[in-house]
Amino acid sequence: MAKLKIAIDAGHGSNTPGKRTPPFTNDVDINTDGKIDIKKGAQYPEHYANVGIANLLYTRLKEENFDVIRTGWDDSNSADDKDISLSKRQNMIKNAGCDYSISIHFNAYGDGKAFNTIEGVSVYIHSEHFADSRHFADYVLQELSKGTRQKNRGIHSASYAMCNCETMGTKASILCEIAFMTNQREAQELMAKRSFWEECANEITTAVKRYCNCNDQEEPDTGTRYYLYHIVQSGDTLNKLAAEYDTTVQKLIQLNQIKDPDVIDVGQKLKIMKFIKYTAKKGDTLSKLSQTYLGSADRYEVIKRLNHLSSDTIYVGQILKIPVV
Repeated sequence: MAKLKIAIDAGHGSNTPGKRTPPFTNDVDINTDGKIDIKKGAQYPEHYANVGIANLLYTRLKEENFDVIRTGWDDSNSADDKDISLSKRQNMIKNAGCDYSISIHFNAYGDGKAFNTIEGVSVYIHSEHFADSRHFADYVLQELSKGTRQKNRGIHSASYAMCNCETMGTKASILCEIAFMTNQREAQELMAKRSFWEECANEITTAVKRYCNCNDQEEPDTGTRYYLYHIVQSGDTLNKLAAEYDTTVQKLIQLNQIKDPDVIDVGQKLKIMKFIKYTAKKGDTLSKLSQTYLGSADRYEVIKRLNHLSSDTIYVGQILKIPVV
């Protein structure tokens, strides 16, 4: 199977007018190496932080065996990137045959001259040509909300070029507004900190892996059914996993041919359940799908948990994992 290809876009350019913080109120050491990188009174360009995250994300995704391309930047040096036009970025992604794209940005509010209290992280999808982007965005926002404390501002729709799946030929494309560069805390303690860049890169990588079913294996008999796997962690038991995944101990024993149900090893890869991939159609709801595939409308929570959905709403074109009972 060919590697999934992902485009990592670093928004704007090194010298794009206006795309920078208000003057910092204190010195900042980005790398915590004892050297001041941003002096009090200086402004920090958004693109620098965009590249900081994008470069780490690029490396992490390569380590996870994804095929990754860059748009808007070419290496870890964020100071020499021209502001490539949106249409050229779109064409690069389309011509490379990317499956997915992620554009990294920092948000702003107000006139940009002074800090204000607006804060938080959000993810954007295209208002019309979003394909499966809402589902993808849900995974990414869940992970970005788990680390450093930030206000979750939700998923939004807009006609942003870097979210246009139709133009770029992608299955899903999102734009992440990681934090507000016009908020004093988020600019000086998050945007301008390598430790936060690393956290975001790791969180987005986790989301990509979850979304792309990287721990799933195709069922060899039909080519249309898949396995959901679980890597055993310290403290796991078959009873605990059966409750967590809404299955039974007996099914886990049968799927994995376990001889002693009291013995599972940390790091062991267990088959949890079979599932199919279903593309949501007009009129579908979680309850209807649960009735059709699980025999009861009341079991919709099983589908919701399996897909890590944060709400009961599903969308036309959304790809869902449905358990095979």
